[in-house]
Formats: sequence, structure tokens, C-alpha cells
Amino acid sequence: MEPDLDAVHARYPPVDVRVSEILEKIRRDCRELGLERRNEGNERQVEEFIARLRVEFGERVVIERQRLSAWAGG
Repeated sequence: MEPDLDAVHARYPPVDVRVSEILEKIRRDCRELGLERRNEGNERQVEEFIARLRVEFGERVVIERQRLSAWAGG
């Protein structure tokens, strides 16, 4: 049986309110955190993912990382 979506979402604020909250948190972090600090979590996740690939597939894995321009991080 598929849950009633209205019942599932009833306990949460409306979607537009949640989106506004998320966007404000992103704006705050962009103002308050330096560029390096913002990327630490992403870098850690990438390194963990690469390590898992190497464990699972060994030397058969070729990894090419693409750095984004400063414009993309702005």
C-alpha cells in the first residue's frame, strides 16, 4: 500500500519554506566559511570514494579529476 503523500508531508513545513531555509543556510555558509573550508567535506568524500574503487578494482581503475574554475565555486 502506498502511503498518502499528504499525510507523509503534513508533519513538515511546506516545500517552499524548506527550500528557503536550505538556500539561506547555503548563503550563510558561503558568507561565513572560506572556500577551502566549504570544500573539505566534498574532498573527503571524493578521496574515500577513490579509495573504495582502488580496493575493489585495484590497478584497473583510472581516475581523472577535473578541477572546477573559480567561477564555478563563486
